[in-house]
Amino acid sequence: MDITRQEPLGSSGIILDGQMQASHVRVCVDNAQCYAYDDQGELTNSSFLLFGETVPVLEDCGQLLKVRTFDKYEEYISRRHVSTVLIEPTHFISVPLARAVEGPDVKSKYKMSLQMSSPVRVIDRVDRGTGIHVLVEDAGWIWEGAVRKAGDHYPDFVEVMKMLDRGVYGHGERASPFLDCSSLLQTACTVSGIPCPRIASAQAKEFGVEVPLSALDGGLRRGDAVFWVGHVAVMLDRDTAIHATEHCMGVAEEPLAAIMARRRVKELPNKQEVIAIRRWPFYKPLP
Repeated sequence: MDITRQEPLGSSGIILDGQMQASHVRVCVDNAQCYAYDDQGELTNSSFLLFGETVPVLEDCGQLLKVRTFDKYEEYISRRHVSTVLIEPTHFISVPLARAVEGPDVKSKYKMSLQMSSPVRVIDRVDRGTGIHVLVEDAGWIWEGAVRKAGDHYPDFVEVMKMLDRGVYGHGERASPFLDCSSLLQTACTVSGIPCPRIASAQAKEFGVEVPLSALDGGLRRGDAVFWVGHVAVMLDRDTAIHATEHCMGVAEEPLAAIMARRRVKELPNKQEVIAIRRWPFYKPLP
């Protein structure tokens, strides 16, 4: 992929002649592919950024911009997928997938789909008797029930994971219905007001607090995140877990014992055993 320098971004002067004049850009498409360099120095598909997410720009590379994603990763995004106009979100998308259309009517022409956790600004509201619609700036009209006010978090992140249980597995994906194991957890945590890194290896070190591996012997609770190298599953109760998995190419609920047994047969030796258990210390399941 060509990342040579060319035309500066937009017309606002945020990036001019390769020199930073301002520091951030906002994603203006529903699901923007990011790229990163692999161990061979090749630029390959990495993760995604969602509509409305704002990231710092590190360098103007022409067709691509080098940005910092999820507070720590240096990745590249197409300049066509970002805007120099920043906004203060008023709401976030609170359903797995919200259909945005041109007018405040379900029969109106489709524009884009907005994914759960996308930060948005609502600028209008219309009730025509067939359901209240709100206008999301730069996206379109969506059903009011598809957004929650910024700060109005879900009380139980595990219940949110269950809302996403019809997802399809996609490595690096974050846009419902396509999720991977770590984005399933991260998305649910984001709309629940819980800090959570993007990838499983970071989650295994930073999510919540550490729980001894001895908890595997009858000491697990709902909400506990169980980690292997490159994979995470979250307990629904002391025995059953939910995870996005290549095994069924989707989001599955199954006994933790079955997951552990399968990995011992099918995975490489360093990926067979649980390496960490993490717990959000303030988690309280819904009654």
